[in-house]
Amino acid sequence: MRNPSTIIEVGPLRIDTVRHEVTHDNITIRLTPTESHLLHLLAVNANDICTLDQIVTHVWGFGEAGDKYLVKAHIRHLREKIEPVPSKPRFIISSPGIGYMYMLKRPTVEGSLITQEVQTVEIFPSRLQWEREVNGSLAE
Repeated sequence: MRNPSTIIEVGPLRIDTVRHEVTHDNITIRLTPTESHLLHLLAVNANDICTLDQIVTHVWGFGEAGDKYLVKAHIRHLREKIEPVPSKPRFIISSPGIGYMYMLKRPTVEGSLITQEVQTVEIFPSRLQWEREVNGSLAE
């Protein structure tokens, strides 16, 4: 039996961090474990900027020793996999010098905002806690 807290649906994406997959328009795309953790972090914090330090700490489990250029490379790979036009991202948005965010709000022609719901069962504040939860549930 699978642990439902490892699956999150946000906007048009369904992210499964155990299988390291994302589903968009009924198409399943394989992710690396790092891409999966990174996308999960951005998705549970949709419309909020995740700083580079927060990303490094969550995904790799350490702070100042993390390479922020590595984050940029993984973001590029994620965009190539999930964005319709990777050079014009609509899901993963950069905040130069600060970090990245998963965008759910889009301005319309009239200037109003369209919002989509974020559905999640449980949020893991760190990769270590996530791994403990997953490993604990697999042992049962």
